[in-house]
Amino acid sequence: MGIRVFLAILVFCFSKILLAETFSLDIKLAEKMALNKEKSRSIYNEERQKNNLLLQKKYFSLLPTLESSFSGTRRYFVSGNDHSDSEISFSLDAKIPNPFQWISEKNAITFDTTISEKKARAEEIKLIEELRKSFFKLSLLQEKKKTVLKNLARINLLHEKTTKKFRQGVVSLYDLKRLELKRRQIDRSAQKLESDLKIEEESLKIKIGLSHSDEISNFFSEKLKIFELERSLLLEKIPSAKNYPLLEKDLFYQKSLETANAKKHYYLPDVNFGLRYGTESKLSLQATLTWKLFSGFSDYYDYKVALVEREMSYFSYLNEKDSFYETSIKSIEKLLSLKKDYEVESQNLDDVKEILEASQSSFEQGLLRYQLLDDDLATYFEQETILLETYYSLIEALSEVATLFGDSDFFYQWFEKNS
Repeated sequence: MGIRVFLAILVFCFSKILLAETFSLDIKLAEKMALNKEKSRSIYNEERQKNNLLLQKKYFSLLPTLESSFSGTRRYFVSGNDHSDSEISFSLDAKIPNPFQWISEKNAITFDTTISEKKARAEEIKLIEELRKSFFKLSLLQEKKKTVLKNLARINLLHEKTTKKFRQGVVSLYDLKRLELKRRQIDRSAQKLESDLKIEEESLKIKIGLSHSDEISNFFSEKLKIFELERSLLLEKIPSAKNYPLLEKDLFYQKSLETANAKKHYYLPDVNFGLRYGTESKLSLQATLTWKLFSGFSDYYDYKVALVEREMSYFSYLNEKDSFYETSIKSIEKLLSLKKDYEVESQNLDDVKEILEASQSSFEQGLLRYQLLDDDLATYFEQETILLETYYSLIEALSEVATLFGDSDFFYQWFEKNS
């Protein structure tokens, strides 16, 4: 019995290993996997299909209407000579709206179609932005883990040297114990980062549609060309930005122009064609011109309302345009401020590293108490973390600017190729 259980467990483990895949994941691949997952499973894809069907229905309702009728009658006469006769009749009527109104309403539907497509693209951009944040967070944790393990190795080496100095009587017992305490603290930090990494990995797997048994490696390896982030280059992008809210307001304004034109042409005549045929009558063809001259002024007021809505749509577009420019400037300034922070923090790390190396050398020679070395170690470890967090905040800010502009390629153009 025990052997069977052991074999069953062994088969299960091997099946998991064989079915699992390892993904060398970069951010572009993650975006592609997430979009494919959302397109195949998300509700917004069904919403897009529903909108397309409604737009098609609205479009076909504008086409000329065609109606037909078929009837048959039989008449009986009871007075005089008994006899009966029958008649079969057929009619075909076509109504063609005036072409000016039809063209304007058709153009308005075209704008509805474009707006629907832009909404779908905006949802994809939002999904990509959320995925990037998760990806950056996971990559930051991975870099922090590497840094902590590097510092743990540094502490272990320092502990080994300090132990020898303690045996030689150069270093006190309490300094050795303080160093051992620091080593345990760093080791605990590495364990916590490992736990946080697993949680974020599972979250990312769900976003991109991987199974629990799949493995992820590589993460964010691109190197940002920080010094190329210049204000003039960033500002040049604003006029050609594909910001969805701004485009939507513009499209609604263009649609309001066509709607107003359609209302203006409402009073033009419609044409009706009729075809009649019966066994008791000859084939006849007739054309009727229908002209709505009076309708209680309701159509006139519909046109006036369309004009007001056109002006409202225009001012809404202008307000959105101002808001977009204001948000763009703020986002660019935030990005440039983070760039400056990174440059300062990078210089700070270089300085702290030199101080730490001097303190460590003095401590090993017995010229410096551990308490001062501990302060320098803490400052160095903290500065490494600050630099890492600033770097990823800078990348995330660049991603936010690219999302604001509606252009993913804009995000990637700032990274070194073949990194």
